[in-house]
Amino acid sequence: MSMQALKLAEIFQNGMTLQRGKAIRVWGQSENAQNLTVFLGKENIFQGQIPEGAFEITLPPLEPAEDVNLRFETEDGGCITLAGVDIGEVWIAGGQSNMEFPLICDREGEETIAQANDEHFRYYEVGKYAFEGEEAEGLKDGSRWNNWRKFVPAECTHFSSTATFFAKSLRKQLGIPVAIVGCCWGGTMASSWLDDKLIREDPELRVYTDEYDRGIAAMNMDEYYASNYAKRKMMGSPEAVLGNEMMMKTEATEPCSEEMLKMVAQMLGTLQIGPHDENCPGALYQTMVRKIAGFTARGVIWYQGESDEHHAPLYSRLFTKVIDCWRAAWLDELPFLFVQLAPWQEWMAQNGKNYPVLREQQQYVEDHVTGTYMASIMDAGSQYDIHPKLKRPVGTRLALLALQEIYHQKQAYSHAPRVADIQRSGKEITVTFRFAEGGLKSEGNPAALFSVKQNGAEKALTGVVENSQVALSCETLEAGEAEISFAYRPFLVMNLFNQENLPARPMAPCRI
Repeated sequence: MSMQALKLAEIFQNGMTLQRGKAIRVWGQSENAQNLTVFLGKENIFQGQIPEGAFEITLPPLEPAEDVNLRFETEDGGCITLAGVDIGEVWIAGGQSNMEFPLICDREGEETIAQANDEHFRYYEVGKYAFEGEEAEGLKDGSRWNNWRKFVPAECTHFSSTATFFAKSLRKQLGIPVAIVGCCWGGTMASSWLDDKLIREDPELRVYTDEYDRGIAAMNMDEYYASNYAKRKMMGSPEAVLGNEMMMKTEATEPCSEEMLKMVAQMLGTLQIGPHDENCPGALYQTMVRKIAGFTARGVIWYQGESDEHHAPLYSRLFTKVIDCWRAAWLDELPFLFVQLAPWQEWMAQNGKNYPVLREQQQYVEDHVTGTYMASIMDAGSQYDIHPKLKRPVGTRLALLALQEIYHQKQAYSHAPRVADIQRSGKEITVTFRFAEGGLKSEGNPAALFSVKQNGAEKALTGVVENSQVALSCETLEAGEAEISFAYRPFLVMNLFNQENLPARPMAPCRI
């Protein structure tokens, strides 16, 4: 039997990393029904029959290891050897541009890349193709995709910055190999990351597919395919790729000019979504997620939501469906560690007016979906840039959650402070925070990010920090019901932290 007669799925390569301590799924194609034996070094770890065509086997849980050989032998002499395989911790990194955001664009990127010297932090990036057949067109440079790379200067420039700082933190604390499988694409809605059947059968979420269907029905498809091809050809050009990197790297410090908006509109053309667009419902689940679904991993880190602000009240329902879909595809209740969206006001032709609702929806997911944990970056936003340029806080805070909740390594502080209780007595309001052991710290006026409204009118507040509480006073507060919120704004400068400098989370309006 030739080597070609037995073919493993693309992600199973030399220099890969496998998840320790869990049964490992391996799949591929076989030309014949036959016996297969798998060796780890000299140890026989699997022996069994595989069918003709698609096959899947399960290897036993393995201990951490570095640079071992994994050998697949068939009964008639065929052999595939994967060399330099690590066994350690594997995490899937999903989401849109703030997860995709590459090291080379990070404010600390040049230094981080120059000092990269860790061959046991490895990275695999799933190819970004929106439909079957796009890769064959050759419009995109896919040289960095679908291959395993190591954290060394020549290979790590386009690692996800958030995922890099996450993995570096785990490497430091766990001392075993760590790998990231990047499955992300800038500007994508959550609706493209799950099976569209789950959207179409949901009465509330069906708005996504209904909008898509109406758009398709009104299209001249020949014109669409021609314009879409031209747009993708332009966006895949070296000049456009470089221009996008420069845009990601350069922080916007003021609203976008009319000239810039016109230029971007001309470049992108129509934003109508069709079957060859990455935001076609279910598209990236089919072309990206399914390529790696079942690749044994510890969990998922997720940074997404910016592109769903137009349906902000639906986000908790949609994200929950994504989680359910991925867990079903992996046959594993994968933990999801995700990022609450950073403060932001406007960028290009977009604005953050619906972000307070979206953050509220994200908090709902953590509170109601088992095995989900949310990191706060309410101190790490950028007023006029949707892409904050410093991702170290994002990655390290996700790592704190992982170390505490997944690896059960006690951290002094892993969760950001959040409102736990509100008591009102006349004109005095006492707000108590969880995850603030040792007391809160305030930079400036502790009352600045609180809002108290009565009969629609905003009330002036003063406040002081008292251990894990903020004591508010409102001289104009009258008898009767009022409404209080905290940091419930698109953009803000956070001024309330716990002792580990984790920023307080927003609180949606509630009655007092």
